[in-house]
Amino acid sequence: MITIVENYEGTTSWYRKWSNGLMEQGGVFMRTPGTDEVYAFTFPFPFQHTALTFKATWLAPRTSNSDGGEPAVKSGTLSNTGVSVINDHYNNNKIGLYWEAKGF
Repeated sequence: MITIVENYEGTTSWYRKWSNGLMEQGGVFMRTPGTDEVYAFTFPFPFQHTALTFKATWLAPRTSNSDGGEPAVKSGTLSNTGVSVINDHYNNNKIGLYWEAKGF
């Protein structure tokens, strides 16, 4: 039986470590105003190997009615310690992104 051996839920990040070695983590990464469309960040907990999956969704201000658009992981930048994400639907209204990564 596979069980959760450690978990944490904070205001901007969370993680779960499973007994089979799988780790899931996620959170919110806020955009710095005036920056370009490529966002690079480090995972709070590095994976032993390259993260198996990464998913992100853009956050938009509540007053915006613009399309959210899914961000794209820039080719070759997903690693065991972090990721670079490019906003392929560039819009200055984006205030950040919600992300999730899974791996061993």
